[in-house]
Amino acid sequence: MLWLRLLSDGARLKVEVWDQLPGSPVPRAARDDDESGRGLELVQALSVDWGWDELPGRDVKRVWALLASK
Repeated sequence: MLWLRLLSDGARLKVEVWDQLPGSPVPRAARDDDESGRGLELVQALSVDWGWDELPGRDVKRVWALLASK
């Protein structure tokens, strides 16, 4: 299961994705024939900032990205 939350102050949009998958998100360089591994590379390219954290008392992690309007 995965949860998506969008937060905005009118100038910026914060996108949060929560999931229960194990492990920490690590950007990697996908090869041309890889079928996955490009998500965080896209997040880095499109966002002003991004990060992740584990939520205390819950078995979930949250990956977030901050997008600025142009």
